[in-house]
Amino acid sequence: MSRRLKRALIVLAALLVAGAAFLWALPEIVKWQAVKQIAALTGRQVGIEDIDANVFTGRIAIKNFRLAEPDPAQTFVGFERLDVRVVPWSLVRRTIRIAELRLTAPTVNLVRLSPTEFNFSDILQRVAAAPAPPKARSTEPAAPSRWVVALDQFALIRASISARDRAVTPPSEWKIRDLTIEAGNLTTSPAGPLGTLAVHGALNESPVEFSAQDIDLTPTSFAGKFSIQNFNLLQVRPYLPPLPVALEAGVAGVNMAVKLELGKGPGGLATGLVTGDVALTSLALSQPGKDAPFLSVPRVGVGLREVNLVSRVVTLSMVDVEGLDLRAVRDKQEQIDLMDLTKTPGESKPATAPAPKPAPKPAPAATNPPAPAAAKGESPDYKITIEKIGVKGVVTFTDESVSTPPTVLKVTDLDVKVDDVTWPAIRPLNLALTMGLPGGGKFGAKGPVQIEPLDVTLAVTTRDAPIEPYRAYFPFPASFSGKFNGDSQNRIRVANGKFTALSRGNSWATNLAVKGPDDRDAPLKLERMELTGIDFGWPTHARVAKVLLRKPSNEIDRAADGSLNVQKLF
Repeated sequence: MSRRLKRALIVLAALLVAGAAFLWALPEIVKWQAVKQIAALTGRQVGIEDIDANVFTGRIAIKNFRLAEPDPAQTFVGFERLDVRVVPWSLVRRTIRIAELRLTAPTVNLVRLSPTEFNFSDILQRVAAAPAPPKARSTEPAAPSRWVVALDQFALIRASISARDRAVTPPSEWKIRDLTIEAGNLTTSPAGPLGTLAVHGALNESPVEFSAQDIDLTPTSFAGKFSIQNFNLLQVRPYLPPLPVALEAGVAGVNMAVKLELGKGPGGLATGLVTGDVALTSLALSQPGKDAPFLSVPRVGVGLREVNLVSRVVTLSMVDVEGLDLRAVRDKQEQIDLMDLTKTPGESKPATAPAPKPAPKPAPAATNPPAPAAAKGESPDYKITIEKIGVKGVVTFTDESVSTPPTVLKVTDLDVKVDDVTWPAIRPLNLALTMGLPGGGKFGAKGPVQIEPLDVTLAVTTRDAPIEPYRAYFPFPASFSGKFNGDSQNRIRVANGKFTALSRGNSWATNLAVKGPDDRDAPLKLERMELTGIDFGWPTHARVAKVLLRKPSNEIDRAADGSLNVQKLF
């Protein structure tokens, strides 16, 4: 063997030994540099148990990573294991291909300390203060990258995220538990396969799922499904603005299908469609300072036929309210508590009338009228259609101002159906209402209702409505008994600021009786009273074609002092 060949073999052997030593030491070098750079960037304590790397297979594994809080005893971010496998030879085709990316048991601890301060604010400040790398000056726009990034398989296993918010009162805590994400075939290549995504987890005690198919990153588009169940609405109460009502209870469930595609449409969308349904159960609302809820609803269902985010058209298939229990009270000062719902929080009547404001100076005439929203490039408002609204339940009105004990009027078997509701109102809606009246009897109304301008045409029927429940509202000692019935066609209009009302029909009452508060027998009785051909027109006329009184009975007694019993009644 020649001396030159021996030297070459010795050099080759030395290189192989040095290369092997380098490959053996590479994981420790990577670990040392990673800990050093992350600690320098974040200013936090960093720990990595081990790093395995194989440049031939493109595999790298990081074990037991931990980034501490400012208090080194607490963990900010950590994970058990991160496995990455790349395909090195894909670089020759200008492709960064990640065959597998798997993150096992990551934990994240987030804390909001104030409206603008978080437990990672110090990291953001250090990153922002770090000198940016110099950029090459160029007046030409940057050409799109020809590199392709592809991710064949991604898995996030048993993730746990804790978020505590100390900036609200009371402080709130959110936990995402057992979060699992699986994705595949994600690529920036226009000719690549379409990707998939599946997400499962729990937000506090609420199961959450999201899945997406046909994921295309160039342009970004996907079709997905989202659901969250048994979400306690009390969790969002600290984030609600000041309201005249307080949320006492409620559970939400959402099922939605979403189809999105980025483009040049409104909001940067070429396609944006949402369908599905929303359900609220055990909903209860109260007024501040009141013990019992004024509104309780066992279930509210909303069907989203289609929400088009591009055309801004919302179509709801139904809004269904089941088991409504609405309560209103008028106190002894004749104030109805539900009227406070129309006031802003903290609003009250002024003690004295405010001083009149000086008349504003007339504005100078504009040379050009303001451009409409569309001309200014602003997005038009949403157009909403609700195909069906249904409300079933009871309404209770307690009046403390007219009697002791208070008068209680309860409407039972309330059934309201409204079809074809539009906003802005472009056509009349159809209303059908039935309910049981206080003390018995039925009331019904049906017909079209136009909102703007107001034009209401209703056919109204009343059957066997007792008069007794309303005795506290008669301004005399006499009390009435009997039942009222009626049929009428009614129209109410507001045209050019003028209010008009028309009503035509018939009404009748049976077994009418009038007696004093201490009388056992009724001195005034009437078997039947009929009003036929009622024609009422506001503000012009009121006519009745025929009045029929059947079997009237009057017993008039004159007392020793000369007073009449009928006078005492009224």
